[in-house]
This record gives sequence, C-alpha cells and structure tokens, in this order.
Amino acid sequence: MTFHLDDSLHSPFAQWLAEHDKTCILTDAARCGAIGGRFTYCFCPNSLGTVLTVKCGCGAEVDLTDYDW
Repeated sequence: MTFHLDDSLHSPFAQWLAEHDKTCILTDAARCGAIGGRFTYCFCPNSLGTVLTVKCGCGAEVDLTDYDW
C-alpha cells in the first residue's frame, strides 16, 4: 500500500513546521543523521479513513488527519 501527503496537507504541515522550527533542538542538519530522518510519517488506515501524524525526532508531533470521513 502506498501513502502520500496530498496537496491539502502541505500547507498545514508547512505552518506547523515553521512554528516548530523556532523551538526545535534538531533544526541543525548535523543532528538529524547522515540521511535525514528528522521526521516520522505515520499513516494508520482504519475503517473510516487514514489517520496521519508526523513526529519530529525531538518528540513533538502534529496530527494532519482530515476528519471529514
């Protein structure tokens, strides 16, 4: 199964990221590892739709789920 962020989710994620980068301790690329890995994208399908959360390596996360199922 393939998951993706559709265009409607890019703006909310970008807004969250802009605010989060002000306080995140991992904004320096050297702290994110050789190949990145700062964010974990969690797609959890269920019978109503797909729950989407994005978690930063520092522990902060944002719920990008569209609950208009």
